[in-house]
Amino acid sequence: MKGKMSTGPNRRQLLIGGGVGVGLIVGYTLWPRQYAPNMPAAKGEHIFGPWVKIAEDGKIIVAIPQSEMGQGVYTQLAQIVAGELGADWRTIAVQPAMPSPVFANLLLAREWTDFYTGSGIDAKTIGVAGIVDSYAKGHGFVITAGSSSVRQFEQAAREAGAAARVLLCQAAAARWETQWEDTDTENGFVTYGKRRLAFADLVAAAAELTPPDPVPLRASPDNAISGKDVMRLDVAAKVDGSASFAGDIRLPDMLYASVRAGPFGETKFKSYNKKVLKGMKGVLSALTTEGWIAVLGSNWWAANQALDKLAPVFETKGVLAESSEIADYLASRFAEGKGWRLHNIGSYEGTLAKENGTRLIDAEYSVSAAVHAPLETRSATAHYKDGRLHLWIASQAPQSAASAAAKAIGISVNNVVLFPMMAGGSFGRNLDSEIAGQAAVLSKQAGRPVQVIWSRPEDFMRDHYRSPAAAKMAATLNISNQIQGLSVRIAVPSSGRELAQRLEGASLLEAIESANGSYDASAIEGALPLYAIPNIAVEHFPAKLPIPTGRWRGNADSYTAFLSNPSSMNLRQGQGSNPYPTGCRC
Repeated sequence: MKGKMSTGPNRRQLLIGGGVGVGLIVGYTLWPRQYAPNMPAAKGEHIFGPWVKIAEDGKIIVAIPQSEMGQGVYTQLAQIVAGELGADWRTIAVQPAMPSPVFANLLLAREWTDFYTGSGIDAKTIGVAGIVDSYAKGHGFVITAGSSSVRQFEQAAREAGAAARVLLCQAAAARWETQWEDTDTENGFVTYGKRRLAFADLVAAAAELTPPDPVPLRASPDNAISGKDVMRLDVAAKVDGSASFAGDIRLPDMLYASVRAGPFGETKFKSYNKKVLKGMKGVLSALTTEGWIAVLGSNWWAANQALDKLAPVFETKGVLAESSEIADYLASRFAEGKGWRLHNIGSYEGTLAKENGTRLIDAEYSVSAAVHAPLETRSATAHYKDGRLHLWIASQAPQSAASAAAKAIGISVNNVVLFPMMAGGSFGRNLDSEIAGQAAVLSKQAGRPVQVIWSRPEDFMRDHYRSPAAAKMAATLNISNQIQGLSVRIAVPSSGRELAQRLEGASLLEAIESANGSYDASAIEGALPLYAIPNIAVEHFPAKLPIPTGRWRGNADSYTAFLSNPSSMNLRQGQGSNPYPTGCRC
């Protein structure tokens, strides 16, 4: 995210990026005024803030700053706004918010601080939190990850709904010649005793008023909507097919592209069979770069079929990734690598004495890499024209995607207009922005809009995998079979640090090299048990693998949750035999 966001988008950026809708944006004074609104104001609309639009027909549109990828964030955040506002849920609609500093995910930035510093400094260090917040706002840290959407934006969403409620109450109170504090809102109406006025009747007057500072919230977040079981706002569109994903975009004169790159590593594109292109129906041309080849066609199926027939050849320097070799390398880290003890309670080593019948139970684990495999493979649509790039993409890191696209074609990130799209699943997959650069390059070279969709094999090949890992577990038991000590040793890459470098614009190889040898607390999340064991040691042994790794559903908890499976443990007592088989693959 090296490119900074514009603090004052022009009218064209607002009209293109903000979406379409009739309404009034009712905001709140806590929104920093140095950031320009990022939703448009058409005829009859008035903008006060980033979250809420109320149309003159009573429709309420909530801007959602987080990526909807099936987890329900469109509904969750809209519920918080609507509940605080006192709206009728049947009148609520949502639209994705354009990336803006006001929507920076400060909570996640703080949680990920150590990914970037690599020095043990985190947001809890005195004076660091403010620096992290400023960095996150200035660098467009609008990230959807870490189950942070509600945790980060609940307060802001409540304030937005509350401010809209107060403005509407003020407008109604002026008509009734009473104090606005004596009014309330319910089901889309402002109420005062038996009197009622619909939100739609108050919109124009509310736009001219100013809410108090601070805006009073409801006494409790428990209300008629927030946290209740309601119909999800995205379900109907997904069922009837009207929901738009990046692969659903249709532009005049648009081409479709299938892309193929070689194995991960120092790989370069070498050649392809040019003769087979001639006369292929629906195929226009093939474009090549140093690292990948794309076929452009009038439809994606024709382009993808042609790509297979071209039989592209790549050349890779060094050793290619191989599962068995990765597993052997990870297992070797305990003897040959450096371990970082990130959790230390009591003294595990002090419990290893053999006297008094002390027993040792241990186990070894090997965890394979895992792909994300969402229903929607990586997709993006780009249109480069007159020095400006329009980019339609589902991204958990939109500013990183915009920066990747800009860098690929040598323009400023401020000349990229990104349209946030819904994702057909993700699980961390859409933190990757490689396809944004590919779409930008192809559109610029072709001189036309281009839609890029990765095939399923390409999506697997280009994935940032849930890292393979090796683990050694050991526990000491006293004569009463009580656990006295527990040792957890995990060999796994520092995937969080890799991710941070990629979000900053580093290449895959650069990110791996940068993270090499550094510990990563997130790589062993879940390894510290909640049980009252008096002596615990949890260690991370960083590993450098020939594959990119990243965040994956559950993250490290997806493997640490299974490391204490007793079915694979070896039981030894004193100097006795070892009757149980070693090793467990999970």
